[in-house]
Amino acid sequence: MIVLFDLDGTLFDHAGADHEAALALRAVLAPKLPEKAFLTEWRMAEIRHYSRYLAGEISFAEQRRARVRAVAGERLSDAEADLAFNFYFSAYRNAWRLFEDVRPCLAALSGLRLGLVTNGDGAVQRRKIEALGLAEFFDAVVISGEVGLAKPDPRIFALACARLGAEPASALFIGDDRRLDAEAASAAGLRGLWLDRLGADAPDPIRVASLVEIPALCAAAG
Repeated sequence: MIVLFDLDGTLFDHAGADHEAALALRAVLAPKLPEKAFLTEWRMAEIRHYSRYLAGEISFAEQRRARVRAVAGERLSDAEADLAFNFYFSAYRNAWRLFEDVRPCLAALSGLRLGLVTNGDGAVQRRKIEALGLAEFFDAVVISGEVGLAKPDPRIFALACARLGAEPASALFIGDDRRLDAEAASAAGLRGLWLDRLGADAPDPIRVASLVEIPALCAAAG
């Protein structure tokens, strides 16, 4: 058996770091805009424009500028938008942290081959992996920006399995997005699990509430 993980929202607390950095950006970019309105627009802009980047519609730099302009207005030049995003990213970088259940889970899986499959820019995602001390745990790292494939494309899961020398049927994939991670992995022939730390009310056969559940699931699967 091999075990594959998503990065953002699964191992790395992207939402927490983004929240801190967005508040810092609001203080310098739009202090008169109500906090709730700013945060809502910022998060919607990330979803909208990052999806466009993953679909190949705009470049990585263009999606960053579009996100800034969504909260500051289209009047910003490219240079001004880049400067604003760099300010945000510096604050975002300072807030990087792992979820508390990550290291215990990875340590308990030390006898298995582990992989990471993440959407994003290669340089940024690898900076996260190194800064968070994750590199030592993984035998394969597959990043959409480096391989030209992005979740939910089944080929990115197949590629990760191939790099680990395993068939999809013998792989477990865990991610915080039900559609992009769990359902997409299942469609690719892996066993997909949805990490839902917020706790959905309805029972769900593919849901886990914490990564501490993963080692026991792997042991039960043999």
